Amino acid sequence: MTNPAIVNIGAKIELAGLILQLCFFAIFACITIHIHNSQRFGLYQRPGSRQMFGCLYASMIFLTTRNIYRSVEFAQGFHGYLGTHEGYFYVFDTLMVALCALVMSLLHPGLILPKMSGGASPSLSTQLVTTGAHVNPVYVAPQ
Repeated sequence: MTNPAIVNIGAKIELAGLILQLCFFAIFACITIHIHNSQRFGLYQRPGSRQMFGCLYASMIFLTTRNIYRSVEFAQGFHGYLGTHEGYFYVFDTLMVALCALVMSLLHPGLILPKMSGGASPSLSTQLVTTGAHVNPVYVAPQ
């Protein structure tokens, strides 16, 4: 038999986690916007950066919309309006995840990033280990 008090505590913990996730996602969005627009990183002039950041911003909007929906749904409780009307779940949860997957599939940042001679995209750790130097944030076009 399920204890209603324990279920209520679990729902409050999940709601707190969703709200915390929204806060961290907002911080991530601010950092992303700063990096995108900062001359220090040189990404605004890099070929393909508009497509790459557009993909990232669209994904962020879809996932934030989903997270806000889930937060409101859990705040209303198990028998609240959103929890008892399935259509909202399909629009604000399932559709948002599907759109995010679609955008990431069509405009994946890996399609834009420069390739290594072997065809694979270099990781930052590979660049640091192989060069033994600071990675230059200014884009150099492949020859």
